[in-house]
Amino acid sequence: MNNVAILATTGTIKAGLYQSQLEKEKLNFVVPDDIQQKIIMESILIYKSGNEEMAYRLLKPVISQLKNIGVEKFIIGCGETPVLLKKNGTWMGILMVRGS
Repeated sequence: MNNVAILATTGTIKAGLYQSQLEKEKLNFVVPDDIQQKIIMESILIYKSGNEEMAYRLLKPVISQLKNIGVEKFIIGCGETPVLLKKNGTWMGILMVRGS
């Protein structure tokens, strides 16, 4: 499997739960950089406040950036993220692995 990206809250990323398991499995993975992670968190919080469209618009460029560097699959480590990624019946053209 090629690169996998972890989409999760900052706390989950900092805890390293997914990273340690991926390392054990010898899988290549990408953790969003600080700017991307800030946007992911902002998107989650905006979604929780009720603005699904704005949350989607924030998250979409991060997904594109990650895909552009070779990410093929995403671990969804946050319950809100699948809802944000599904727009007009599609999943932003990505393959996902449910993290929990």
